[in-house]
Amino acid sequence: MGFPAEKLEGVYRNHIDDVVKFLEAKHKGHYKIYNLCSERSYDVSKFQQRVATYPFDDHNPPKMELISPFCRDVHAWLSEDKKNVAAVHCKAGKGRTGVMVCCYMLHSKEFLIASEALNYYGQMRTHDRKGVTIPSQRRYVEYYSTLVQEQLEYHPVSLIIQEIHLEPLPTFNGGQVSLQLVISEASKRVFSSGVYEIKKGSPNFQIRLDQYIPIQGDIKIEFFNKPKMMIRKACQKSYINFQMTPRVFLAGISWALYLRILLTGGWDRDTGENWQAQGGGAMGRRLDLVWWMWGNWVWMAKRVEIVLGSWEKMFHFWFNTFFVREEATTVPEQVNGIENADTSIPPPERSTRAMSYDEQSRLPSIHFKHP
Repeated sequence: MGFPAEKLEGVYRNHIDDVVKFLEAKHKGHYKIYNLCSERSYDVSKFQQRVATYPFDDHNPPKMELISPFCRDVHAWLSEDKKNVAAVHCKAGKGRTGVMVCCYMLHSKEFLIASEALNYYGQMRTHDRKGVTIPSQRRYVEYYSTLVQEQLEYHPVSLIIQEIHLEPLPTFNGGQVSLQLVISEASKRVFSSGVYEIKKGSPNFQIRLDQYIPIQGDIKIEFFNKPKMMIRKACQKSYINFQMTPRVFLAGISWALYLRILLTGGWDRDTGENWQAQGGGAMGRRLDLVWWMWGNWVWMAKRVEIVLGSWEKMFHFWFNTFFVREEATTVPEQVNGIENADTSIPPPERSTRAMSYDEQSRLPSIHFKHP
């Protein structure tokens, strides 16, 4: 449901007094509220103190650590009495609510596949059957489906970021682009690059960090276009679908994770229209990240956010390194100057990061080759 609002906001959202009257009339003594909003709250005494909060930001997925406790809480409440009901809400009662409701349906085995849970939610919640539309939110439902299906215990992952590739570059009016890279750990900035002047017609952008940046927790990577004149210009806001094709390669004695992210298609979250790059043609982005595994298998989630344009975020996405499939490879053989793909070792069924600690102890020690 939507946020139980008050005063003027209660005119166009669910008014909190109306919500209380409905629940007291239909489910008196048998309802519990689940608030997913990180940005706001209300007087929980109106709901007999039966309000649990699992907060995360609008248009974003929850932390992986938040999903399982929510599902267990809801399941425990519903199992107490067959009359019990759970009322889950965010602001509009669609995106964040859909993520957690779909995860619970997977948790309770109502559905076994994420797509089925998402489709069912879309049919029951929205007229257009779209339901949860933000790719990162849908991805985290897929993540939780993987945990449930494969009976995995989630462990956060910590890595070191070394190198970033962006190809192709977006088309900017005016030709030359000045890009700056900023890396933040949660709300703390840990790295800010210089300004890179990119000429018109450049096929790609590559930055190799002078030092390895250890990152842990929620990580944000931003690209800014630094204009010659400090003029703020509104850019189109889009969420972009993407596919991940990651692989891990073995270089000497150093393990590294080469993550290639393909971005295809997109839609404007404000207008709902399909988005295409300036100059025509379908939207296409590829972000290559080279990660070096760091420490003694410390575990944490990762967030990547890309900002393109004049101080305006165009899109962002999240992924979690626990779910990145790995592939150990030898140095590719050259056949007539072309790498022979047959020399690579097929990827395992699941990430080595999903192994038990006993299994991990049999892995080779991790060392780093610094440039």
